Amino acid sequence: ATPVDPNRHLFRIGSLSKTFTWILLMREVEAGRVQLNQPVNSYLPEALQVPAGGWSKPIRVIDLTGHAPGFEDQSLGSLFVGDPADLTSAAEFLRRHRPERVREPGLFPTYSNYGTALAAEIVTRTARAPDFPTLVERDVLRPAGLSRTTFREPYPARQGLPAPLTGPMADDFADGHRWTGGTFAKNRFEHIVHIAGVGGGSTTAADMTRYMTLLLNEGALDGATIYGPRAAQAFRTPSIAPIEGATQWRHGFMTTDLPGGFTGFGHGGATLGFMTNLVVVPELGLGVFVSTNTDTGRGLTTRLPRMLVERFYANSAPVRLAGNPEWTQANGGKYAGAYLGTRRTYGGLEGFVSRLNGYAKVSPTGDGYLAIQAGDATRLYAPTRTPGRFLAVDGSGPLLFDLDEGGKAAGWSAASGTQNFERAKGFDNPDLFNVLFLLTLVAAAATWIGAATRLGRVIRPTDHQALSNLVSLVVAALWLLSVGAFMIWGSGAMENAEIAVYQWPHWAVRTGSILALLAAIGTFMLALLLWPAWKSADRRGDGWSVFRKLRHTAAVLVWALFSVTLAFWGALSFWS
Repeated sequence: ATPVDPNRHLFRIGSLSKTFTWILLMREVEAGRVQLNQPVNSYLPEALQVPAGGWSKPIRVIDLTGHAPGFEDQSLGSLFVGDPADLTSAAEFLRRHRPERVREPGLFPTYSNYGTALAAEIVTRTARAPDFPTLVERDVLRPAGLSRTTFREPYPARQGLPAPLTGPMADDFADGHRWTGGTFAKNRFEHIVHIAGVGGGSTTAADMTRYMTLLLNEGALDGATIYGPRAAQAFRTPSIAPIEGATQWRHGFMTTDLPGGFTGFGHGGATLGFMTNLVVVPELGLGVFVSTNTDTGRGLTTRLPRMLVERFYANSAPVRLAGNPEWTQANGGKYAGAYLGTRRTYGGLEGFVSRLNGYAKVSPTGDGYLAIQAGDATRLYAPTRTPGRFLAVDGSGPLLFDLDEGGKAAGWSAASGTQNFERAKGFDNPDLFNVLFLLTLVAAAATWIGAATRLGRVIRPTDHQALSNLVSLVVAALWLLSVGAFMIWGSGAMENAEIAVYQWPHWAVRTGSILALLAAIGTFMLALLLWPAWKSADRRGDGWSVFRKLRHTAAVLVWALFSVTLAFWGALSFWS
């Protein structure tokens, strides 16, 4: 291992790069070349303009700064590029990977990489720069003396792309790593130059010290003014109407509640191999920057700023709010259930995958808290006297549920400010999906086991029953093979995220989708054959027994419900 040199080695900072985009945007606002309340289409060429898509309100520039443009979120196969030969220009990315609009703009924050990419394209055009890396060098990095920060990447020079990073600095990138269970494996270089203003920054710890000083000094550093008072005020003001219980976006910067009642602002960042966080606390004159070059570093980068403030600045000891078992026993059921996040793709195969990974489960605990489990993380919240309002067990911030007329929770805003969570109903419910998934496997396995046990026995089915039996065996095999294909992809993606990001859509995903679609078609055929299959051949009782007819019918019903669920989730759209 090579020790990190804070003055030399470049770490990829992921979405912390967005803060440079917002600074450049506010510079354009201060110069009068961009108006925050104007539609984004006013600043884009026709090929890049966002269609109305049936929505009444246009997306404004200020909606981008509050992560509220109303887009779905897409990332697989487009956000990061592993092979530099696959890189495209920023304009080509925006044209080719435009997500669907799924809600009116300005309603609530749902983190949008595409929205930030639009902002980066707008400022590049209004500031008359050839590309974003050149713009940020010209207007921020050089004036601020950030000589070891770059938005360029090493790759063979190619027309249509920004000039690559060359020279000694190109050899100073730290390698990103992933944990394989027993050791760390090196990742390939993550190319993000096609959306450099979204996540393409690379920097040193020393340069980030200067950058945090710039933020604390409200845009001034060593006699240079990078942005003025209007931008400084914007970075202290929410972009859209505040939502109680959710972190507010201060024109692109994220608010952070800290121990002792202090408030900071900054941004986190993540790539496949780097985890980063930056928080500045003007009241304390404090800035904290932490970055790791492993995919296991999220816990450290998230907790360290809070731990430092708690240890050296907070005047009170760490708190743990008391739970209320009587309250959770009486009211916990109104909040319990599955909730689907709004930061996801809403259709196609990526929609299917993002639904599987985009849920949070809420459940009351025996000691009087609400537990919210999202992915591998679980957070506890203590109830307050206000219905629907909770506080994190460590006192770090509030959580406010939306309640319906009957007092039942309908959803909440994520504390991170990155999305809302809405109660999952009907086919949206992952519990229904899981039950149907297991029943489908049981029915498929039982179909083949039953066929095996009948070998050598004299059975005289009707013609329709014989056909149903044959189709059932084919459909059962298709379901089992489909699940196997999806599991091949899932296990590989869990071990190595590069499979999900760079190889999307993976052959196993498409194979699983095609097989599931064929199984669904076969299930429809079985449904058409159900009534004829129930008829006996003659009065002597030839044909299936009543018990076998019931088993067959149950299998068809399970497969039919699972087919509808998969279609609703996008799993059958192998072409998408």
